[in-house]
Amino acid sequence: MSTVLAEPINLGDVLLYEEENFYYSRDEITIAAPEVIAIGQVLGQIIESGEYAALDFTATDGSENAAAIAVRNINAALSAVETVGITRHAIVKADGLVWPAEMTTQAHELAIAQLKANGILVRR
Repeated sequence: MSTVLAEPINLGDVLLYEEENFYYSRDEITIAAPEVIAIGQVLGQIIESGEYAALDFTATDGSENAAAIAVRNINAALSAVETVGITRHAIVKADGLVWPAEMTTQAHELAIAQLKANGILVRR
């Protein structure tokens, strides 16, 4: 009987390139509660608090605009969590990103353009 092992998703499944000094591509960010974020999740920044949340096209608090990519799984279900996110000058794999389930083609293209404006290129 064979055993099949599956490796969990890691940053290499998401990130193709970041500045050699990865501190340039990444910033310390805070994930707002209550959020549970997956590695590769596209994030929006809440204007009032400056915290980040999963991209939500129906929101009106700033989190409807793509601003960053999560570099690890984060459980902020009970309280906000400080972490690091990719916020600029990086290339990410399109199929490694986690998007909202209710995404339209137009919203997807807009979010990719917003990431590009931050220097985060999405490659297929």
